[in-house]
Amino acid sequence: MNRLPNRNQLLPVYAVGVTILYSWAIIVTIRSSLFTWVLYLNVPEILTLVAYILAGAFLESLLLIAALTIFGVLLPSKLLTEKFILRGTILTITFLSSIMFYYTQTPLGEALVDIYKWVLFFTVSTVGFLLAAENIQTIKNTVELIADRAMVFLYIYLPISIISVIVVIIRSLG
Repeated sequence: MNRLPNRNQLLPVYAVGVTILYSWAIIVTIRSSLFTWVLYLNVPEILTLVAYILAGAFLESLLLIAALTIFGVLLPSKLLTEKFILRGTILTITFLSSIMFYYTQTPLGEALVDIYKWVLFFTVSTVGFLLAAENIQTIKNTVELIADRAMVFLYIYLPISIISVIVVIIRSLG
């Protein structure tokens, strides 16, 4: 159990993931769908679709923090657990940012064909960002400050997530 990051280490990293995932879900929803939904759906139907999207973002954020926790357990504690906030935040930012970049730059049909480009981009950006944060105190402080400030979004997104999950469960049962 000493290999698991403690709650004070998990929450800031989880908050960064939640902030990025929910913000991205909201941006993509507004950009691609919301304006056309207004033409065909009424307000309760639109809110239900948004609830499904936010419930999906909630599940994605849980999967992300679970994966980071598993890596923390499997890897030697010096690699991730001892500096979980710094390294977990960097992994979260580079992983999610590289996926978002790859999503916006790759046509949908070619996503799996060019996956090596994403793997290369993710690996290089993560290693570079980790090395910079370990060697430059300003970057390290900035990353930790971002993780600390992202905690505010948990107070906004988690209640919305609970409501969204309840809506999805009620819709599934009814």
